[in-house]
Amino acid sequence: MSKSRSQTITIGWTISNREAGYVAFMDGYQPFAKQHTETITVELPVSVVGHQVAELVFIATNAPAVDPGTPEEAIQEAIYATGYRGEQAAHFSLSVGDTVTVDDVMWACKAASWEKVSG
Repeated sequence: MSKSRSQTITIGWTISNREAGYVAFMDGYQPFAKQHTETITVELPVSVVGHQVAELVFIATNAPAVDPGTPEEAIQEAIYATGYRGEQAAHFSLSVGDTVTVDDVMWACKAASWEKVSG
């Protein structure tokens, strides 16, 4: 059995400001952009760190159904437990411009990878 640890994760769904010409999924992460955030705590394998955690959050928010007993399911359930369903930021699935903060490091979602933006 692999070891796990309790992991606190802050998810930031970026809100586009079309009037100002900023569209998050096209322009990417910008420090000035408004976000709706939710903070969750889940048990994750100790071997999963940094951008790997961000990738699990991406999968959990983009897959309508994930395998039972997986870290992705734990993340999905933790997000649902906050009451967040996507209305606050007009989307639930993480996409370009959204962020995941883990261990005081913020990762921004890019088109095909993650970029460390603070920490």
